[in-house]
Amino acid sequence: MKQQYLPDGMEDAVFYTPTDNGYEKQMGDYLEFLKGLPGEE
Repeated sequence: MKQQYLPDGMEDAVFYTPTDNGYEKQMGDYLEFLKGLPGEE
């Protein structure tokens, strides 16, 4: 059974958007990599 961690309507909410400054650029690249991994849907 799939768990729901956010209230209805917030599934696609964006809580953090890294900038291209300093280490945030590396974190942004890593987050994009994670988004591309296969997951349970």
